[in-house]
Amino acid sequence: MPPAPDSAGPASSTPSSDVDALSDARSDQGAAGGDASPPPLPQSLYRFVWRESRRRQVLLCLLTAVVFPLSLAPLELQRRIVDGAIRDPNVELLVTLCLIYLAAAVAHSPIKFARNMAVGAIAERTARDLRLHILERTGLIEHRSAPVTTPEPKPGRSGSAVSLIASEAEKVGAFAGDAVSQPLMQAGIMLSVLGYMFYIDWRTAAASLAVYLPATALAPVVQRCINRHVQRKTALMRRLGDVTAGTDASEEPTPDGAPRAAHADRPEMLTLDVMKARLCIFLYKFGFKSFNNLMGELGRLAVLFVGGWFVIQGETEVGVLVAFLSGLEKVADPARELLNFYRQLSQSRVQYGVLRRAVDGAVDGTARAG
Repeated sequence: MPPAPDSAGPASSTPSSDVDALSDARSDQGAAGGDASPPPLPQSLYRFVWRESRRRQVLLCLLTAVVFPLSLAPLELQRRIVDGAIRDPNVELLVTLCLIYLAAAVAHSPIKFARNMAVGAIAERTARDLRLHILERTGLIEHRSAPVTTPEPKPGRSGSAVSLIASEAEKVGAFAGDAVSQPLMQAGIMLSVLGYMFYIDWRTAAASLAVYLPATALAPVVQRCINRHVQRKTALMRRLGDVTAGTDASEEPTPDGAPRAAHADRPEMLTLDVMKARLCIFLYKFGFKSFNNLMGELGRLAVLFVGGWFVIQGETEVGVLVAFLSGLEKVADPARELLNFYRQLSQSRVQYGVLRRAVDGAVDGTARAG
């Protein structure tokens, strides 16, 4: 595994070298900064992602840019195979085009594999660094000592720290891998394919894409509803961790901001509230997914009807219709991924905000206690 984000070093190392590098870094920080604690987390989620992984994000974007031309090649090759090699029987041309198609597919697979591995590496490294930051900021491990020692857990903090490290840090780290390259790749593929479709036949392209407008308009509304329940679920999970760790915070408000009822801190009640929040998330998430799938089917129907009409009228070729059906899939998939990314971005911002406030609150509480 490589060294800490944006630091110089080899691309991979052993676990022991990671521990040594971490200890050396903490020793250097201690020598330079005395007893200073780690800096607080940035307020912006993207500032945190950029601070932790900017160099690797740039390299990942360069790798992502290679995917764009490879996504257009199958569409044009399908059109030429149908209109050129099949309509006017030409075996030699058919073999040549099929070999080119195979070469494009073979080239596409290792590039996507390398990209996915890079995304996973960024996500895991960011989650690891965020866990270490939480441990250091909350005083559960030493910041500047080498070797690292673990002090006694501070009462009233253990439950929240365990929840943050085990769950919320994992989700924020997972988002870091997709934060820049995912929207770049999906938007780039979608715009490239759309440009190709409008270049071939703008009328069929406009008819097939018009059905996606309702889903595009509805997505932000649904996501705002999901965000509210995600924030509530995250706060409830933290509260459940505190209660099971024996923390007494009966004066704290509920996740909705209302006064806390006498029975609200019972673990079984908190577990029930978490389940209700998750069910509400599922309701909005899967309901919108079903609606979006319906719009996708209507888009394919529009291609068949409008494109088929123009083929019957002799205004376009069958190969164009085949390319459009394939192209619509290549547009629908990135559009779906962009909607998922928007949902993940909104949820990650909520989770990161809760995490940052929880860590800062733990540090402030420790300072007041001291």
